[in-house]
Amino acid sequence: MKSAMFGSVGSGNKMLFGLMLTGLLTLISSKAQADDRHGHEHQDQASVAAHVHGEAALNIVIDGALILAEFISPLENLLGFEHKPTTPEQKQAFQDLQQNLMDYQALFELTDASCTQIEQHTTSPFSQANHAHAEWHSEYHLQCSVMGEKVSIKPQLFSAYPALQKLTVQMITEQGQSELILSSDKDIIPLR
Repeated sequence: MKSAMFGSVGSGNKMLFGLMLTGLLTLISSKAQADDRHGHEHQDQASVAAHVHGEAALNIVIDGALILAEFISPLENLLGFEHKPTTPEQKQAFQDLQQNLMDYQALFELTDASCTQIEQHTTSPFSQANHAHAEWHSEYHLQCSVMGEKVSIKPQLFSAYPALQKLTVQMITEQGQSELILSSDKDIIPLR
């Protein structure tokens, strides 16, 4: 699924977004491998690749006026089940989830910024051979006309999805790389 404004994104921006996402995923993967080599158990700095109910990941790359956000969560957190929907109620719940998560504002609210979603991609959670642990995976590309000095992100996920208890946020900005662990009582992410 792509936003209606997909055609307005130039090929240079698509390439930049792809490179930023690749860089972020490489850094996250390297960190997870380093943690595994050092024998760390699954603690507060969990690998975002781990499928843990109650936990999700939000990866953010900011480059000037461009923001790339990637959201990954077990479907259990969002729907209460992880198998392909079979009942009419499950099919409707999945359809509602798809519609809701097409817009980045279902994930987070930006303060002291004015941004427009220019592209959105969602990978079908049921396209993999292993359906026992289906995950939601979506990417959001934003173009910002204003990013003030107090710009921050407030996740909207905890109130919308009560099964979600912990959100691991990995960020790359002009200031460097950082990681935050958020919960419903600590859920503001300063971006500067």
